[in-house]
Amino acid sequence: MSESLYEALDALSQAHGAKALIEAHRRLQRSVRRARTASHDDRKMADAIMAAVDLRLRLKADGATGAELNAGLEAVVRDAWPKQRDEAWRYLCATCSDTGLELRMCPDGKVCGMANGRRHEAPHEYGVPCYCSLGRRFRARQLTQDDAVAVAARTAKQKPMSRFGR
Repeated sequence: MSESLYEALDALSQAHGAKALIEAHRRLQRSVRRARTASHDDRKMADAIMAAVDLRLRLKADGATGAELNAGLEAVVRDAWPKQRDEAWRYLCATCSDTGLELRMCPDGKVCGMANGRRHEAPHEYGVPCYCSLGRRFRARQLTQDDAVAVAARTAKQKPMSRFGR
């Protein structure tokens, strides 16, 4: 079910009055039609997998081995699965895998920033900003004079004194 189908069901449950119920029912019918046409590709895959499972059961009855059965089923599923891309996925930055953080391992017994100046119990991973453009969001930014003025302008002004104090 798509999100629009859930919204249509919600609208139907909240509808009050004859006109509102009729309109909500029509909206639900349109959503069901859209969901059925959208799931047509999924139906092809389901039919192919069901045919493969039937074939697998017949081959199992004829005495095929488990490895042969699994290999045949895997081949059918791979053929029926929708293809999204032709080439393999490539990261723009191999160092950080496009996350912006280069993961490093901190060994046991070292003092690091994670332990607040104390030795920690177990080794753990931590991230360092990567040198690529994606790591820019994790690097500390140098504040300029204009930035300092902007920060000072955003500070809350103190309220004036009243009869009862601040």
